[in-house]
Amino acid sequence: YTPEHFGYLAVFLSFTSFITVFSAGKFDVALVASSNDEDARKLFSLSFWVLSITAAFAFIVIVIIKVMDLYTAPVISDWLYYLVPSIIFLTGFQICWMWNVRIKNFKNIAGVRVLEPIVNGTVALAFAGFSAYGLLLGSLAAQFVSFVVVLVIVFNRQPLKQFSFPAPELKRVFTLYNEFPKINVAQGFLEIFQLSAFALLLDYFFDAAVVGFFAMGM
Repeated sequence: YTPEHFGYLAVFLSFTSFITVFSAGKFDVALVASSNDEDARKLFSLSFWVLSITAAFAFIVIVIIKVMDLYTAPVISDWLYYLVPSIIFLTGFQICWMWNVRIKNFKNIAGVRVLEPIVNGTVALAFAGFSAYGLLLGSLAAQFVSFVVVLVIVFNRQPLKQFSFPAPELKRVFTLYNEFPKINVAQGFLEIFQLSAFALLLDYFFDAAVVGFFAMGM
């Protein structure tokens, strides 16, 4: 893999990072801080509903961008549709991770952080002949496996039906904990802006190789 290949991946992940700031409405953070376990389960469910809406909206925007040729950067423009599964995997993982943090299930989830780079590196090496696409496949595979593992951990301890609630109940917790998206989304954008926006600016003013060196340096 060349610096250009890592640059393409860095730009792709930068776009993903900006979207994942609000893709769960920061209700994944709220479920850790919620006052009782029932509210936490409702916030878990609400987070996935917000994720579903965000993913659907992102898909519609991507279709519009592709149809109208609004973004024609090489390689990255061909990867735009992969943003949707990436958003789902990363945000879904974060929601499940925060649930495990709430119930202090650290032992079972600790290994996931080790598994992720192993899957990423193995898949990237296996598809090394596919140019930058191999790095993308490695990243997506690691995101998918991590999400599935933590999802299994969550539902292995608590049945899925315990996270099923009617819409009025979800609306109640949305109103009760709406300070989290109001405050934490803006904070999240500032944090992501420090790295992701810089990578996008480098890509705009220079080329993918410069972004690749920056990404590897970080």
